[in-house]
Parts: sequence; C-alpha cells; structure tokens
Amino acid sequence: MSMDTHSKKFLDKIELLSKNHDTIDICRDFVLFAATSLSNQSDLHWGHYSKDVWRKREDLFLEHKKKYAKDEFAVFSEMFAIMTIALDENSKQDFLGDIYNHLGLINHRNGQHLTPFFLSMLIAEMQGQDLIAKTQTLGKVRVGDECCGSGSMLIAMANFAKDNSINYQSKLIFVGQDIDWFMGLSCYIQLSLLGCSGYIRIADTLKDPIGNADFMSENVWVFPMSKIQLPRKELCLVNQAELENVCREFVDYYRKNKDKLPPEVQEGSYAERLKKSYPIHPEIFDRL
Repeated sequence: MSMDTHSKKFLDKIELLSKNHDTIDICRDFVLFAATSLSNQSDLHWGHYSKDVWRKREDLFLEHKKKYAKDEFAVFSEMFAIMTIALDENSKQDFLGDIYNHLGLINHRNGQHLTPFFLSMLIAEMQGQDLIAKTQTLGKVRVGDECCGSGSMLIAMANFAKDNSINYQSKLIFVGQDIDWFMGLSCYIQLSLLGCSGYIRIADTLKDPIGNADFMSENVWVFPMSKIQLPRKELCLVNQAELENVCREFVDYYRKNKDKLPPEVQEGSYAERLKKSYPIHPEIFDRL
C-alpha cells in the first residue's frame, strides 16, 4: 500500500519513539492520549463527571504518560497534528486504519479485519439514496456500525452525506460499537476530528447490543460535536453558570493533583484560558 506524505510523517514519528518503546504500545498510547484529550468536555456535558468517569480517564492518561520522557511525550502532539491536517485535507480516508494495516497491527487470527475505504465508499453510495430520503422526512437520522473498527464505514457515510449536500454534522447521528477499545477509540478520534455528532461504545455487540447503551458508563465516548454542533469560530453562545462551574472543577482538580501536572496549569492565568476556550479545553488548540 502506497502511503501519502502525512502517513509517512506519522510513521516516522512512531519509528522515532520505537527506539525505546514497542510499536503496538506507542499506537495504543497515542489513541488513549488523543481520545482522552478530545473527550474532556463531552464527559462533563453528558454527566460523566458526576460518576468520576472523567477522572478515571485523566488518571489513566497520566499513568501512561509516565512511560515517556518529556521530549518523547511531545512527539504524540506532533502525531495528533499530522493526523488532524491529513483528515482536514482529505476526509475520504481511514487514516488510522491504514496506519495499522501498514504496521501489521490487525489481529486477523481473532477475526479482526478492517474494511478497505474504497469498499466502504461503495457501500455508502449503495445505501445513500435511503439516507437522503430519511434526512428529508425525519430530519435527524442515525447512522450505525456495531462493529465499527477504526471507523471506515462511518467515515464513508459522512463523506457521502457531504457529497450530497447533507450537513452530516447536524443531520446525522453517528453511533459505533466495537469490542476492542483500541479500534473503537480510533474511530472515536477520527469522527471527532471530522465534526460528527453521536458516540462510540466499547462493548461486545453479540452479548451486549448497542441499544443497551448507558450514557453514564465509562464505555461510552461521546463526540465533542454532540454538544457543540457549530464550527469553532461560532462557539460564542454558552451558559455562563455552566462555564464557571466546569472551569472551577478543572482548576480544583489541577490544584489537588499539582504533583502530577505541569506547573503552568496552577497559574491564575490558566483559569482564564479555560474560560476563553470553553467548551474546548485550551490544550486541544495548543496541540493542533
């Protein structure tokens, strides 16, 4: 499989880190770091904060971060930026799925297979007329994949909608499920960056169908756009009381865990940064 420039840059970063770490661990940690960074605000909005799901994810993030030196950890931000640019320039791809295939990380012996993106687009086009009709009559339409992998089918449906003048960010609700958290969160990351609304659930579809989703569960990852549903430049109308409460919770958590976090988050100016960038965490903008 030929690789484009962004994919090659992404692989170069993995190779750089592989001097001291296993490739599979690098990829898994990248997915964990990226998904946790993207999920912060959605967790709070959907009530996860009250059940400490947000804290569990943050603690796991910090625990895995310990494995890497400061300069190594910075490479993950560079990888995130490369992937973001790649999807921005060409949304018609399963960027992470192609990376995993190239690295041989797909477990075929356990029945794990990723749908080639050209085939996903073909299926999307076959099902597309039904989607167009439903958006015209129902308004919002749910698009689901109960074995979503890294997201090829859902990404294809988003692109089909876009090609047919359907605003998938507001008209479609994307729902995916996968038994493998690594794949499910890869899907979560890519659809989050495409601005999709909906959620990803980590569970065994055969034993626990997606219809049983509990939005308070730590296995459910809600896309940030589910709350926002607006381009970044239009993020201006927010509930002031909610803004103050959420930012205060962040500041309190940072103070209680100051030995685990960078010193700049303890500064008073950081609280102002939280407020100005709400409902997106300022760290997201720093890493793009």
